[in-house]
Amino acid sequence: MSLSNNPDEKTVFIKNSDFMKSTGTLCSKNAPRECAYCHATESPEMPHLVMCFDCRSTYVCNDEHMEALWPTHEILCLQVQRGNRFLEHLETMPDQRQIPNARERRLILEDWNTLHRYSIRQALGSALQTIRGPIDWTTHYFLFELFYRPESRRNPSNAFEINSVCIKQTPRSGTPNALGFEALQSILKEEEKRWSGIPPLAVIPCLFHIDGEFCWLVAHYVYQTDVLQSLAHNGWLERLQFAVRHGLVYRLVRGSGPQVASEWAVGAVSKKNKKWLWERKTVEEFLAIGIVLRRVDLLGST
Repeated sequence: MSLSNNPDEKTVFIKNSDFMKSTGTLCSKNAPRECAYCHATESPEMPHLVMCFDCRSTYVCNDEHMEALWPTHEILCLQVQRGNRFLEHLETMPDQRQIPNARERRLILEDWNTLHRYSIRQALGSALQTIRGPIDWTTHYFLFELFYRPESRRNPSNAFEINSVCIKQTPRSGTPNALGFEALQSILKEEEKRWSGIPPLAVIPCLFHIDGEFCWLVAHYVYQTDVLQSLAHNGWLERLQFAVRHGLVYRLVRGSGPQVASEWAVGAVSKKNKKWLWERKTVEEFLAIGIVLRRVDLLGST
């Protein structure tokens, strides 16, 4: 059981519906709380500061980092508040479907994205190898059409079906749909100035469109290793659809000792003691529950 703040290692997820009822927040409790400026993870001894009580979506290590980020925060803050009001509005409309309300689906989506980061990054890396020319994150984004799966019973690992993925041009500045992209771009431009080490192969804005009702925008960083770990780039969408439909979740499992390297392992998420718990599974264990893994599904699992 991993309590790591690394989202690729996190294996225990709480139910956001309980958290939302007590706080009214629209940020997943399962998201690793890190400084928006330096990305340092929060520790119990040194809790991060809430940068803004209007949106409650950003945390920082200290006052210096808060001051450095403040010029770019206003546009993000306004967009977050705008999105929250829209989700609240959706909940006032009649809905006969037996599915979670819009705000809860939004939180489940955030956990779904965290759980499937590895698969999404690999899919995006493969997509970049199959299209003509590079993708510029200032002019293009990936649009994911997702639909909630009632049979998932709120399990974030298989909560959404991917209907389609396509590349779209970023909305022109000044149009209503451009505000979210402008907020994200202001953050990415500042982060780009502070990159250290090996830069990402690409930064991909991903817009998740849920049940034809609302959207959530996030950026995925794709590295060369994400491309190298996938041996077959064609069919990337079908592989991603298979993984999320069946709840195949890859976690980075640390080695048993300092000389043992970490490895990617495939597993599944199930409810244990009112929490969602990831457990590593073998090919035979998946077969026993009716999921036949193919060779390409095991490429990330060493």
